[in-house]
Amino acid sequence: MKFIKKFDVIIIGGGHAGIEAANICSNMNSITLLISNNIELIGELSCNPSIGGIGKSHLVKEIDSLGGIMGICSDESSINFQILNYSKGNAVKSTRVQLDRKIYKDSIINKLKNKKNLFLFQGIIDDIIIEKNIVLGIKTKNNFIFLSKCLIITTGTFFNPLIHIGNYSYISGRLGENLNSKLFEKLKKFGFQYSTLKTGTPPRLDGKSINFLKLKKQFLNSNIQYFSILSDNKIKKKQINCWITNTNFYTYYIIKKNIYQSSLFNGNINSIGPRYCPSIEDKINKFGKKKHKIFLEPEGLNSNEFYPNGISNSLPIEIQIKILRTLNGLENVNITRPGYSIEYNYFIGNHLKHSLESKIISNLFFAGQINGTTGYEEAASQGIIAGINASLKSNNKKKWYPKRYQAYIGVLIDDLIKKKINEPYRIFTTSSEYKLNLREDNVYLRLTEIGRKLKCVKNKQWFLFKKKKKIFKKKIRLLKTNLLTFNNIKNSKINFLFNNIKKKNIYSFFEIINKFKLNYDNFFNIFTNNNFKYKIFENDIKEQIENFCKYYGYYNKQLKNILKINKNKNYKINKNLNYNFIKSLSKEAKIKFNILKPNNLKEALSISGIDFNDILNLFFYIKK
Repeated sequence: MKFIKKFDVIIIGGGHAGIEAANICSNMNSITLLISNNIELIGELSCNPSIGGIGKSHLVKEIDSLGGIMGICSDESSINFQILNYSKGNAVKSTRVQLDRKIYKDSIINKLKNKKNLFLFQGIIDDIIIEKNIVLGIKTKNNFIFLSKCLIITTGTFFNPLIHIGNYSYISGRLGENLNSKLFEKLKKFGFQYSTLKTGTPPRLDGKSINFLKLKKQFLNSNIQYFSILSDNKIKKKQINCWITNTNFYTYYIIKKNIYQSSLFNGNINSIGPRYCPSIEDKINKFGKKKHKIFLEPEGLNSNEFYPNGISNSLPIEIQIKILRTLNGLENVNITRPGYSIEYNYFIGNHLKHSLESKIISNLFFAGQINGTTGYEEAASQGIIAGINASLKSNNKKKWYPKRYQAYIGVLIDDLIKKKINEPYRIFTTSSEYKLNLREDNVYLRLTEIGRKLKCVKNKQWFLFKKKKKIFKKKIRLLKTNLLTFNNIKNSKINFLFNNIKKKNIYSFFEIINKFKLNYDNFFNIFTNNNFKYKIFENDIKEQIENFCKYYGYYNKQLKNILKINKNKNYKINKNLNYNFIKSLSKEAKIKFNILKPNNLKEALSISGIDFNDILNLFFYIKK
């Protein structure tokens, strides 16, 4: 007997992409079904127990500004905060947060369960119903038929996944989970181009067997920066330590001696993994260094398990234990789960529209690792855009997606579609040519009003945004209209600063922050005589105003460089050029340019992993 039910949107997969798609469809009042192999694993942090990082935290905040839940759930489950890239400037400064796995998953599931119009269902997909290249719904293994106006596939690494541990390989999803082989075979028949990528995870450690007295504590950051505007500095969570140890000569020796047993080197693995997250045996083989930093990250407040960040591998289990026991503090360590590598199929992004709808089958959307990305944040950011557009299409409304100049999400999607992805795609702040404007601090000004118009952003978030925007605009207006004349000023601090840049006699307060590169508190103390109308109590608004003033001139210069490259995209490049001689190019750019030999700047821009600075530096070099 068949069971048939109709929905506006159906989402296959309960990972980070599926979660954001389901949440946003519900926000937009679409009747939504999220179907997962195992409802209990929705929101699982399958690899490292952290959210954020360089470029990634920008994605999380963009998701939040559009009404997503990754940010607020991360804040609610955070146990350790770190600020990365701090010395490189506020435009590229990024937040990384260690999470309690269980609290994060519970937070996700609770938010989804409380959504109106959202239904969760546990089942395995047996078929997609497609007629005349239009998707109509799905059929489950137990003969349930769910019809829908739009379907979003967010199956992660579950298309033909193959797990490798040493010489042993077997078909499986994440260790011990079901997979979606029938779904993949069905889509292949419609002409979707696909390839294979790999990722990996380290063994987990039993905290009871770690000697913490021999480990170095990682610095705890007291300046807590939340991902979500809804957190509003009210969440007070206990911070606990991460720990640091290092590989050494003995580690190096054991890996070198047994490297032939690694799946990466014994011929079992033929695909490419994330460039900036290599396995420990790959690091030893490529770089030859004996000392590599390993971070021991707690899995939660009440968990004894630790995640050793930096030592993922696909060596046999007995070798994994030997390697770990060479590390200071881990001489008697026991593992609770082995490390492994996993290969999986993904679909090449040239079949996608920028809305993440397929060009091949109407009303079918794809989001997450199935599109060739790596990382929770990259998956979630695709999920929210696919969800927005599936909901819009199910209501016969015009599609929307962020452009490159609006958001890192826009950069990511544009790169997936236009660039040749041959390795797992990871976002960086260098990925965007507009990075000076795509900062963490101004994300709500960039996207929240759009999210409100799309009905993604709820009332509480909208109220908080309007309040912060009002303060921001008022203070900027105040800074631009108040002038300071430097004649006969007796304040020695002002005179000292002014003498270093003296070009004119009158400056607005806005110009003073810009010229002197002052932080707001210094400006307030030196120039305002503690005038209360200039005082800002909210740290996030203070930082936003400071950055707006500081980057104002630089942003205009950045736009000129972008226009320069756009005008010269067809500028020819000598085929015999040796890119190793161009010192200003990144190592990755030199390798890829030497292999691919682009004919012009347009072709160079289409190569995955090449950032705008590389293109700009290449242009300046060849134009000499």
